[in-house]
Amino acid sequence: MTTAPSILNLQDWPGREGVSAKPVRSRPFERLGDRSAIVFVAAAERYAREERFGLGAYLSITGRSVLGAGLVVSDDRPDVSDVLRPRCAARVVETPAGPRRWECLTLREFFDYRTGLFTKRVYTSAGWLVTADLGRTLGLVAEAWAPTRATKRSDFWRGGLKLYLPTWSKIDGRENHEGRLDPVSPHRPAFLVKTAGAHGYVAQFDRGQGGVSAGKRNPDGTPYRGRPLDVVTGGHVFDGVDSGELGDHLEAFGFDRVDLPAAVTLDIEGADLMAGLVEAVRSLALVLDEEAAKWLTTSRDRARGYGRLDLGGLVSPAGLAAEIPRRAGVLSPLLKFPVPTDLELRSWIAAHRGGWLTAEMAGQGLFPAADVDVHAAYAAFASLLGWWPVMTAASLRRRDVTAELRSLCAEVAAGDVSSLFDRRTWARFGFTICEVVCDGEPWPVEAPDESYPQGHSGVRPVRCPISLPFTWPDVVNAALRSGRVPQIISATRLVPVGRQPGLRKQYPLYDGLVLSIDEDPAVALVRLRDAAKVRGDKRLAAHLRVVVNALVYGNLVRLDQLHRRNGRRATIAEQPAEWTFPPVAATVTAASRLVLGVAEHDLGAYDITVASRDTDGLLLSCSPDQWTDLDRVLAHFDQLDPFGTGTPFWTVRREH
Repeated sequence: MTTAPSILNLQDWPGREGVSAKPVRSRPFERLGDRSAIVFVAAAERYAREERFGLGAYLSITGRSVLGAGLVVSDDRPDVSDVLRPRCAARVVETPAGPRRWECLTLREFFDYRTGLFTKRVYTSAGWLVTADLGRTLGLVAEAWAPTRATKRSDFWRGGLKLYLPTWSKIDGRENHEGRLDPVSPHRPAFLVKTAGAHGYVAQFDRGQGGVSAGKRNPDGTPYRGRPLDVVTGGHVFDGVDSGELGDHLEAFGFDRVDLPAAVTLDIEGADLMAGLVEAVRSLALVLDEEAAKWLTTSRDRARGYGRLDLGGLVSPAGLAAEIPRRAGVLSPLLKFPVPTDLELRSWIAAHRGGWLTAEMAGQGLFPAADVDVHAAYAAFASLLGWWPVMTAASLRRRDVTAELRSLCAEVAAGDVSSLFDRRTWARFGFTICEVVCDGEPWPVEAPDESYPQGHSGVRPVRCPISLPFTWPDVVNAALRSGRVPQIISATRLVPVGRQPGLRKQYPLYDGLVLSIDEDPAVALVRLRDAAKVRGDKRLAAHLRVVVNALVYGNLVRLDQLHRRNGRRATIAEQPAEWTFPPVAATVTAASRLVLGVAEHDLGAYDITVASRDTDGLLLSCSPDQWTDLDRVLAHFDQLDPFGTGTPFWTVRREH
């Protein structure tokens, strides 16, 4: 039996060139109730030989008021219209003007570029388009499509689609343009759509073809881009459910489950299904609008109905998390900090590793177990390390802590881990990068095996004659697990200096909570999450967990893919985003590995062994007669708790 080699995967740093900060918006964003909207859903025709539009349903709304409703059928199926018109006549929707019967429209009637309801509400009136699975919905109704390409101004739309809505396009009959589609009018552009995030889309109207006077214009003269809202994407942002299924997000907000059908029968049963679906999408959109309005708004904002989040522009919880430091006035660390340099950031990004994953007892059958996880791990470690003082600092300076780290490693290698239960130790080393010559100690590496063919982060012996970069928690963990002090060439800490100008003394966070600039927003959000758990609000608790992790880790390790052109050659490269900052991201994950290592060390004295590890948790082989020892060991870590809510540092589940 051979052991797969360990791979020390040293990621390269692409440089901070191209990083830009999103402008701070002083004006509030429009909410769903500020304009009219069309709620529209579509499904394919069931049993058709090829996928094609089958049925649609719509609601015309303004805020919570419904102005009209109807079904949409294909233009070439008059038989379906004949069946469904009586059904529509029998279905009534309550409007401010009294009961109103449903309509039955064809696609071309609904989207007609001059008089169609979609045109009047969504484009010329600049209203919202509310739907579920925006890309598929637009793809089903589009008459034609073409791939979008990069332009001289931007590479953003590469890989997207240009969709032509029914009646909005025509075939270009000019010589050498046969078969080409063009807008039917310079005032009716195509729709651009591109996937974004895990479950989202970016969509907007293209520029009108015909100069500065073509197409609808905003008050400032810029082209109107539309107001699309995908409730599946919005659900993912505000409920913490990592799913592209509409039903999952409806259930998270307390609604009955309604799944988005891929195809329906073109009969009364299918029509009733679509009618229920469009009502569910409207209900979810309204609660998403309310939830978005709780973030970053003052009491005065909420009294006036203002929102500070772009509901239609958010595609992930990370986008919401990015608004928090902006609201506090924090500037992008890569733009304001000359230290660390790009050369130093290369070491920081190379020192970044993912979660520590192992499965020592896999396949060995049943055993008495306890499952333990660090409570809000990434937020806890970021707070212990001092991430917020670093983010709000005016500048950073270097401080040599080599001698201090060697001293700590000597204590730990001798089996004394008491210093690691002192919060001052974590603050003293903070964000420290080390150069180490590895000589067989266990270090975090990429460890390929049969269960993880693309590799995963493990801790294995490494030997290398040249120095390699590691953050200080990994160096201490290597000393603990090997029983000797690693050969530390250097250890350099980033020390925050001063306070960045332009910070807001106070800023609103969530639903009436106002923070001072000295308060750690990650700690505040975890406290809100703990309170939500106590009162049984599972949706909010899950939502806050995802936002916090994005705030202190996900956004800080983000590298975006982009295409660069060198002459005729196009290459794929990476570029850091606005909040990318490897020192925090790399140290937070390393801190998680160190805490797992300390817990394993202390539990081993009571014959409580590790069955598996997963980033911030341990599955332990632990019988009921060892539970007292387990509680005693884990209680030591409560000294590190930064949240002050009375929740233990470790969450323990027994009797597995």
